[in-house]
Amino acid sequence: MKKFSCLIIVVACAFLTSCGIKKEGLVIMTDHSYKATLFATNKIGFGSPDGSLLVGDGEQHKVFRVTRDGSVSDFLGREYGITKPESMVFDDRGNLYIADNEDNVLYLLDADRKLHRIIDRNESFSPETIYFARGSLYITDSRNHKLYVYTPGEELRTIAAFGGQLQNVQGVTVDDQGNIFLSVQSDLKHRIGNVIEISKDETALAQK
Repeated sequence: MKKFSCLIIVVACAFLTSCGIKKEGLVIMTDHSYKATLFATNKIGFGSPDGSLLVGDGEQHKVFRVTRDGSVSDFLGREYGITKPESMVFDDRGNLYIADNEDNVLYLLDADRKLHRIIDRNESFSPETIYFARGSLYITDSRNHKLYVYTPGEELRTIAAFGGQLQNVQGVTVDDQGNIFLSVQSDLKHRIGNVIEISKDETALAQK
């Protein structure tokens, strides 16, 4: 497990160096020219209709659009009231879900660019990472140590709860068969982490 953690750190450092990381943030450059600084980059969202990337910035309280040629512009400004866009994902209808784990809100931005507060439960819900698959949204909550599933039109449901060294659940993804994979920060000081698999059979049982 330690080898896995070290590999991630090496890869991350190499990527950040190539992108032009400075102490104050991520500098986006095209043809060696300065474009914009993202102070506190969080989740990068893929799948926008025009093929651009969406980057959340928790310090500037914005979501930026980065095009393939490197130009940067505001996608969602401060006026939308999103404090920390920690994670973002598009559904199969083009709606954008945004997890704000500082204000503890799950937002939905519809095709008309109207922002809706889908889930707002104060301290009992703090979305960390969100992933859309099979018509549902899978949500990790590192503060409350849970994995949820949300299907539009239905109530938020808890799939799993975690404790001990597995309580700091972070990332989530789902494969084509419906198996769920989670990343967990078990011991950040000693660079130890885990990847957990929840099979599709276990998921179906948990949702009943």
